[in-house]
Amino acid sequence: MEKTLILGVGNLLISDEGLGIETINILLENYQFPNNVEIIDGGTQGLELLQYFDDVQNLLIIDAISSKEKKAGSIIKIPKEKINYYLDTKISAHDIGLIDIISALDFTGKLPKNITILGIVPEKLEFEYGLSPKIKENLQNLVNEVINQLLTWKIGEIKHVNERSAYPQ
Repeated sequence: MEKTLILGVGNLLISDEGLGIETINILLENYQFPNNVEIIDGGTQGLELLQYFDDVQNLLIIDAISSKEKKAGSIIKIPKEKINYYLDTKISAHDIGLIDIISALDFTGKLPKNITILGIVPEKLEFEYGLSPKIKENLQNLVNEVINQLLTWKIGEIKHVNERSAYPQ
């Protein structure tokens, strides 16, 4: 089976910027994935993350995504063919790391066949631990989008192992 990497990025100390990491934690706590799926808390690392990309065919990046067109709390999905445009317009606080990673993967011939960035438009980006209420209420919808994307890639069986709410209100 093709190797899939789910990469959550962000900074837990800057309110909604931590939603990628929070989503990764929900996935790890509530779902069981096939052995060909690796889930990484990428934090605010940049090129240090390249070590995880060997033989990756499917890459799903989860991050806070800025948007002038969408309201806070909106889910945004960026397919591979539009990633360069979005990265050029600076979608998050640590875009330089994402640009560097994708450029390095392309340069070395290791760019995954499938890449999608999923995220939520942040409500606030302040030095404060924890997500804003609007982002908390939409986090389960983001988790559902992540699962749907993985099913589209046919990565194998995903088991829901925890019946409680993914993000306590």
